[in-house]
Amino acid sequence: MSDSATKTERLTDAQRKQNHIQSERQRREAVRNGFNQLSEIVPGMADQGKSEVRVLTATVDYLGEQLKRKEELKGQCMRLGMSEGDFEQIYRNEETSAEERQSDRALKSSANEGKSSDSPPRMGNGVSNGTIKAEQNGGQSSAEDA
Repeated sequence: MSDSATKTERLTDAQRKQNHIQSERQRREAVRNGFNQLSEIVPGMADQGKSEVRVLTATVDYLGEQLKRKEELKGQCMRLGMSEGDFEQIYRNEETSAEERQSDRALKSSANEGKSSDSPPRMGNGVSNGTIKAEQNGGQSSAEDA
């Protein structure tokens, strides 16, 4: 019975406090990493600092723009005689391609960050905003890009 008693020893107050501190550090790091990822994905956020409110606001705006753009494209396709199912399939395929491109950029960015420990981590997606806008506009640049 003494074996089971030693296996279930309780943590001391200091150990519990240390575990809590470590868990809180990990939670804060996960939140910080999430905001960093958002700032890399959302155009124009790479050099905007680390304001969580700014990142969230820009993300909501960006997602709203993307949903509006999807509906516009869907309307154009319907007017051209494409079925809604065909449009959704093409759109899902394009989303997958875009996610793969973003993942490749993130991997390249991570690889570049690891090469030099003297420099601070890069914030951004490794692509200029004009390039991102051009990708979103089907390769066409807008006046905002200049």
